[in-house]
Amino acid sequence: MKIPIHLGVLAAALTLGQASIADDTNSSGHPGKRPNIIVILADDYGKDAASLYYPATEAAEFPETAPTLALAKLAEQGILFTNAWAQPACTATRGTRSLGTYPSTNGVGTALGVRTPRFGAPGSLFDGVEFPPTMVNPHDPNFIQRLAKNAGYKTYKLGKWHEVIDGGDPVLGVQDVLDAGFDAFYGQLGGGPTGGYGGGADPTPNWVPDNSLGLGETNEFLTSALISQAIKFIKHNGDDPYYIALDFAAPHFPYEVAPGPGAPAPLENQSDWRTLHPVIHANVIEQVKAAWGGTYPTAGTRVAPGPNSTAAARAAFKSLIAYMDVQIKRLMEHVDLKNTYIIFAGDNGTQGNIAQFPPFFGAVEPPWDVNKSKTTLYRNGYEVPFIVAGPHIAKRGRSNDDPVNTADIYATVLEIIGVPQPHQSVGESFSFMNVLHGGEGYRDYNVAESYAPTLTVGGTVTHPGTYFARDGRVVGDSRFRLIAKAVIADDDTFVCRSGSVQDPLLDCLNQHTGIYEKDIELEFYDLYSDPFENDALVVDEMSADQLKGFHKLCKAINKVSKGAVYYQNAGDCKKDGSNLLDIDPI
Repeated sequence: MKIPIHLGVLAAALTLGQASIADDTNSSGHPGKRPNIIVILADDYGKDAASLYYPATEAAEFPETAPTLALAKLAEQGILFTNAWAQPACTATRGTRSLGTYPSTNGVGTALGVRTPRFGAPGSLFDGVEFPPTMVNPHDPNFIQRLAKNAGYKTYKLGKWHEVIDGGDPVLGVQDVLDAGFDAFYGQLGGGPTGGYGGGADPTPNWVPDNSLGLGETNEFLTSALISQAIKFIKHNGDDPYYIALDFAAPHFPYEVAPGPGAPAPLENQSDWRTLHPVIHANVIEQVKAAWGGTYPTAGTRVAPGPNSTAAARAAFKSLIAYMDVQIKRLMEHVDLKNTYIIFAGDNGTQGNIAQFPPFFGAVEPPWDVNKSKTTLYRNGYEVPFIVAGPHIAKRGRSNDDPVNTADIYATVLEIIGVPQPHQSVGESFSFMNVLHGGEGYRDYNVAESYAPTLTVGGTVTHPGTYFARDGRVVGDSRFRLIAKAVIADDDTFVCRSGSVQDPLLDCLNQHTGIYEKDIELEFYDLYSDPFENDALVVDEMSADQLKGFHKLCKAINKVSKGAVYYQNAGDCKKDGSNLLDIDPI
């Protein structure tokens, strides 16, 4: 289904200056110069929160999303992908983008944290090994930015890193980012904004960005500060092509209020300070005011526990999305789409309920299920907004429902810069350049995976049933989803198949086959009739179309499993559907 793009009120006020290009412009405006590339990831920005997409069903009442006119303009000049998947957690998605491989191939199965030490945990299979498979290795020769740098591109990292753990001995440092192939870095090393987003009424600098530029404290709101540095880089880059990996912290918690109308400019940005617009963002502003007793609070004000915390979190979340869009518009005023590709995506689904966090850390609104969002293998855990704009795009302003994955950014960027795709990513990362040119995509189905950092990969989790990320994978297309989950025993350990070792160190390794063989249970959903995945089907309930869809995905999930390096499960899916769960709506 073609999904219209609505520019909304005052769209003309948000024209993108130099970013605007004629519909029939398909050649580079800089003969002989290779295209620039900017890859933008928004943190915890799921498809459910993206204003460019219609809801899954028009029969339900859906919450109002934050307006994103700059993203709408970008989609108008490119392509809006409607069947785009990330991974259910942030670090896993960054692994797919950086290496072009799935979590079960590169080992990065979930968000990095205290259970994923920089050196393999004592007693683990990677005991004492620096950069175990739970995280990327900064020295990996196949990093996307390293390949771009070797091809003559300037490489710049802005925002969230979080591909190597922000702890351990030695502690994570800026050098780790540079070692990964970036010429410069400005942002935060860990998962969330360092100390928050900053800002406020006091012009005194109050937070320190991690960076390689020798810059000290700033008071500029983090989202704005990243764009200020991006603009400086673009202005001073010279004639070399560039690759920018721009990973916003927004709209990730801690949920803090973005700069509203009248917010004072920071000392570091007196000339190009932007805030939310009193008309364009009126609804978001009113929601924030309502949650804070009628007055829009100072930028950087954080949601606190209390009876109104859920409403405040959702309002602040929307303000962060709207402000991110304001800053993307600002960036695009300095970008020439005649010779620059922009790839924008969310890094996983919107934050829902996770046991380790307070309830107000979630921003999912009904009818979406807060227990089937980020970190889960249900659609709201991995479906994300995905937009591509730039030169050589046929039929601008269209939507496309071919499956696309954050892993595909890797092959696409390499095709743009003219570098052969390394063998390790072939079959998992598919270039979507053919789609941009008006053809069909090469991906037959989509894949998302989630795995606890067990001793098998150098983590510390011995009882995966207690971990917030459930082990498994999901494959699907625009209609059907097949989820394979590891069965968890009463003692919160995996249930291993006959012939496999039931040992926390070896996971469920069959030492004869070299395959991790856990017992698996399957859930199969038809999104056409069950968009919120409440009614898992068994074979006896399936129509002919549903049975055909099940057999297609059954074959696909087994193929992914057998090609994996970590977390394998030989023969996940039985064609007769004998390990399908029958789950009926409550």
